[in-house]
Amino acid sequence: MHEGKLESVLLMEEGYKAVLLSLLKKYADITCFVDIGANCGQTMLEVCSWNREIIYYGFEPNPEAFGLLQKVSACNKFNSTLFPWACGDASKPLKIYRTSELDAGATVVPEIRPDTYASVSGFWIATYPLDKVAIPDLPSGFILKIDVEGSELEVLRGALTTIHAKRPIILCEVLHAHRESEIPANDARKRKLESILDQLNYTLYLCVLDLDTRVSLLEIQAVSEFPKNQVWSRSPHTCDYIFAPKEIQDFAKITLESTGVASI
Repeated sequence: MHEGKLESVLLMEEGYKAVLLSLLKKYADITCFVDIGANCGQTMLEVCSWNREIIYYGFEPNPEAFGLLQKVSACNKFNSTLFPWACGDASKPLKIYRTSELDAGATVVPEIRPDTYASVSGFWIATYPLDKVAIPDLPSGFILKIDVEGSELEVLRGALTTIHAKRPIILCEVLHAHRESEIPANDARKRKLESILDQLNYTLYLCVLDLDTRVSLLEIQAVSEFPKNQVWSRSPHTCDYIFAPKEIQDFAKITLESTGVASI
């Protein structure tokens, strides 16, 4: 249990990503899962336990979290390939900011929570575009998960060639503002994301999660844009999205199947 540090991972409640994979298998190649922002293995544990045949690629720049990610994979003998760096729009060093060794909210964009990192100096990590990573034989329509605490736009910009060629279904967390004063900046980031998704010819779907636990999927809604003027504390269960290629003609039907999906 690594002095108790793995307890929160190994004893976590079953999340909603396995449910999503069950719903998405009609539309995507769910044999391959690329996880950008893997932390210490929460998503890996969920999706690889759901289907032990999944080929999993995980990216995590926080060294302590990456060490536990490796241990979780080795202990469970998952079919994983793990990379100890972040994904972004260029090959360059960036500073990462965190409040603890295993901080799941660690970020390279400290301005999303400026009061949280006011006394945190950060440390340097490596960042590479996904397009520059030699992942062999990525299938068309693979699942790409992005959970990067504010740098979603940079990750997408660094993966444009891969997205255009492979048309993955993307699971992405897009946070609301941390406080009222950050709303303008948060809304501006969301508009930039909308623009790049429009360029990629992708449609946006909101995953509505249970408000209390944020681990159960209640509904999937087709939306035209990200909600604006939102503070995270008032709506923490509306930050998870599916970005789907528009050429999947019947993908919208998933919204009709979503009533009661938490019981699937």
